[in-house]
Amino acid sequence: MMDEVSVSSSEEMVNPLLSSSINSCVSSGILLSALRLRDHQTMDKKRILKNLFILCSGFFIFFLGFTSLGNLQTTMNVANNLGLESQALLFAVSMVSSLFLPELMIRTVGCKRTVVIMIFASVPFLASNFKPVANVILPTSFLMGLAIGPLYTAGAFYTNEMALRYLRVSTTPETLESVLARFCGLLSFFMENTQIWGNLVSYYIITPGMAPLKNSTASHCGIDFRLDDGNSSNPNLQPPTDDQRYILVSVYVLVAVIAAVLVGLFLDKLENDVKPIEGESKCSFIVSRLLGALRHASRLDQIVLLPITVFCGMEIGFYTADFTRLDDSGGLFSVYVLVAVIAAVLVGLFLYELENDVKPIDGESKCAFIVSRLLGALRLLLP
Repeated sequence: MMDEVSVSSSEEMVNPLLSSSINSCVSSGILLSALRLRDHQTMDKKRILKNLFILCSGFFIFFLGFTSLGNLQTTMNVANNLGLESQALLFAVSMVSSLFLPELMIRTVGCKRTVVIMIFASVPFLASNFKPVANVILPTSFLMGLAIGPLYTAGAFYTNEMALRYLRVSTTPETLESVLARFCGLLSFFMENTQIWGNLVSYYIITPGMAPLKNSTASHCGIDFRLDDGNSSNPNLQPPTDDQRYILVSVYVLVAVIAAVLVGLFLDKLENDVKPIEGESKCSFIVSRLLGALRHASRLDQIVLLPITVFCGMEIGFYTADFTRLDDSGGLFSVYVLVAVIAAVLVGLFLYELENDVKPIDGESKCAFIVSRLLGALRLLLP
């Protein structure tokens, strides 16, 4: 199936998934050979897909509450800009934790336990919204920021590992990139869906009991919208009542606990993801991770992706901090994310089509080729 790689190359890749990605220059053969050396489990396709579904379901249930509550911070906790400050602190800490904590956590307690621990670590932040006080919500936001990096990385690590195992037992000729595209696309599908259903939960909890509001803000929309005139021009800026807040936060805390229990009980532990590097001190570990991140950031493909990353960050900041000041129902968020979910599925299937038939027919234009691949992706959705 694949040529055997040298022993020296395999030894250099004892833990390949912690240091590589779909953009890595490491070949599929080296990754599979390294997995063969590390593997202590035998998984068939059904077990692999079961684990992937459990992981996706756990992330869906957890982010159902986390993302929706984040969208409501500038509405629920508008006093003294507490919601905005908590979100800024959370994501600032998450940037730092993403550099140092993920690999340390995965090597220490394993991938599955990292997901479970990080989900439970988010519960104090969710619960702090029952009665938002700066002395409580800011420290819990800091803790939540520490958890975000390891949580995302452990999810990606496990997805990559399942993709490698699936490719190893697959009887059909496929490339690692096509399998990763489908597996990561499925995870993205579940996570993006949280915006739809989470905002619908917010809408149906917050909206009942509210008097119909007359839209008198036509002359104060867009660039003319005034953030400093209280609620005179937009009654939607009023935060939810205490009863609505208690119900909403209780639901989000409950789903986080359910997500942690689901992953803890039904997700298979990877027997080969808990081995630390022998002879490496904590100081050298931190320095090596920082240098590794800097080296990766200097790669050309990463530099090309940087503008997209910056744009997505600005977009999320606008939606969660500014746009939600207009309305706390979340209806528009659901429509926006529904399009993103459909796009994620189509892109994953489109990449699968390209991987399996990448050459245009003689005389076929580039435009016709792209359209034919999209139609091929749509056909994969049909029974």
